[in-house]
Amino acid sequence: MEMTTGMWVWMIAATVAWTGLLAALVFALNSRRDQSGAPPLEIAKRRYAAGEIDRDEFNRLTSDLRR
Repeated sequence: MEMTTGMWVWMIAATVAWTGLLAALVFALNSRRDQSGAPPLEIAKRRYAAGEIDRDEFNRLTSDLRR
């Protein structure tokens, strides 16, 4: 069976669509991770220094992380 121009266009469009979906999935999965790669204790220290958590929460987190 000979491939027509229309068939080539659909094949290329499908390939581009699948590639786009795969790239979106990889991006979504990577964006859920902490990109800094820092240990949890360092993240808690940064959050406390930035005022995102209060002293009690910081102490609870560091106590849990050091166990």
